[in-house]
Amino acid sequence: FSTNWHVRQTIYPLPIHLTTIRSFHFILISIGFAAKAQTAEEYFNKGYLKAELNDFKGAIVEYTKSIKIDPNDAETYYNRGVSKRNLKDFKGAILDYTKAIELDPNKIEAYNNRGLSQGTLKDFKGAILDFNKATEIDPNYANSYYNRGLAKANLKDYFGAVEDYSKALEISPNAG
Repeated sequence: FSTNWHVRQTIYPLPIHLTTIRSFHFILISIGFAAKAQTAEEYFNKGYLKAELNDFKGAIVEYTKSIKIDPNDAETYYNRGVSKRNLKDFKGAILDYTKAIELDPNKIEAYNNRGLSQGTLKDFKGAILDFNKATEIDPNYANSYYNRGLAKANLKDYFGAVEDYSKALEISPNAG
């Protein structure tokens, strides 16, 4: 990500010890990295980096800042949902995936992850509806068939589960 901070070179009229210049330069660089992001994209990027470092609470804070600036970005809601899911806040994740879907009705990963969160909360019928939508958007998205199979198995629809597992393997034979 980028910041608006720039380190300027200064010509000093009097001789200054080299370590003093290095220390001053280090402080300027540190201030630059510690500076708060100003745009939704910068907050998004900071959130993404924190999520990559498994700092999901920190990621949620940054994604929320991004949303305050740009409340119409489906990807930010989706990523915040992923961070919430990683913290086992499944209800919060479902709300964010739902908002991402509202903003981008073809966001297949949001349907898939909302279905996974619903399944975790034992709402297997709701999960199946989301996996159905994901397969409708992309009939070659193997994850949605596999996950729908899991939901069907939890509802004791073993025949339907085997059909979905078979379809997932047909699409992606090397998965698993």
